[in-house]
Amino acid sequence: MKNQPITFLTSACLAVLTTFTGASTTCLQAMGAQQMTNRSDQYEVCEETIGQKSFEVCKAIVKASPQHIFSVLTNYESSVAMFPGVRKCVVLENSGSTKHVAYRVEPGVPLGPIEYVLQVKETKPTLIEWHRLRGDLKEIDGFWKLEPIDGGRSTLVTYWAHLNIGRFIPQALVKHQVRSGMPGILMALKAKAEAPTIVASR
Repeated sequence: MKNQPITFLTSACLAVLTTFTGASTTCLQAMGAQQMTNRSDQYEVCEETIGQKSFEVCKAIVKASPQHIFSVLTNYESSVAMFPGVRKCVVLENSGSTKHVAYRVEPGVPLGPIEYVLQVKETKPTLIEWHRLRGDLKEIDGFWKLEPIDGGRSTLVTYWAHLNIGRFIPQALVKHQVRSGMPGILMALKAKAEAPTIVASR
C-alpha cells in the first residue's frame, strides 16, 4: 500500500471548522511557527479531535505567501502533476468560493482505483475546507490552514485530514497510512510553491 496516494484521499477532502476552540489535542509535539522555522525539513504529525472525528495534523513552513500557496492549492487540475497517485481532478461545479471537485486516485493494493466527489469551500487566502459528497469511501474530511509569517513572505501551512474507508480495513491501519504519507504531501506542496516562477519571453 503506497503511503502518499492513500494520504491524499484525505487531502482532497473537508472538515467544517470555523474555530479551533474546544478541540481535544493529543499532539506528539507542539509545533509553533518558530519551532517549525528552526526545523523546516522535519514534519511532525499529531492527532486532534473535532466533535466525534479524529484528525491527523501536520505542519510545515513554506517560503511563499499565503496568497501564492492558496493559488497553488486551488488550481485543482494541477493536482495530477503535483501529488502522487492522483489520476484525475476535475471541477464539476463552480459557485465561486464553493466547488464540487471529482477525483480519481490509485492508491494501489488492496483498494484499487477510487473515485469520489468533494465539496470544497475556499476562504481566500487562509483556509480551504472539504468533505465527501459521494463516491467511494465512507468519510473524507479535512482542510488546509495558511497563516502568514515573516511579514507575509512565508506561510505556516497546517494540513488536517480525516479518512474512513468504510471497508474491511482496520481504522488503525488507515490512520497509520495517513500519518505516514502526510509529510510527503507537504513536501510536494512546498516544492511546488517554492519553485521559481518562469515568465515566458515575448
